[in-house]
Amino acid sequence: MTRTPLRLVACIVTLALCACAGESTRRVAPPANGSTAHIGVLETTDIHSNILSYDYYKLAEDPGIGLVRTSSLI
Repeated sequence: MTRTPLRLVACIVTLALCACAGESTRRVAPPANGSTAHIGVLETTDIHSNILSYDYYKLAEDPGIGLVRTSSLI
């Protein structure tokens, strides 16, 4: 892939994200003083190209592998 199409895609994605950042018409109340929030950070690496929960060596479904399994954690 040449650089020109890659830059074009980057520009289109940037413009699309900027369009999503418009001001909302819905008013949201600010959080109460002393309120807390818990944030969880999930990270995954080394999935060995297993997008689906399928073991290609056993030729069977395997719910213990795959990037699909990550969605249940989110």
